[in-house]
Amino acid sequence: MDAWERQRFAALAKAVADDRDQQAFSILFDYFAPA
Repeated sequence: MDAWERQRFAALAKAVADDRDQQAFSILFDYFAPA
């Protein structure tokens, strides 16, 4: 994972934590959930 991806995922995690952003959660879940 490069610096850009880490920054993107951090922003997505913040959106989930601060705003309960369901789209951001979906993106994170799709990436990190086991297949």
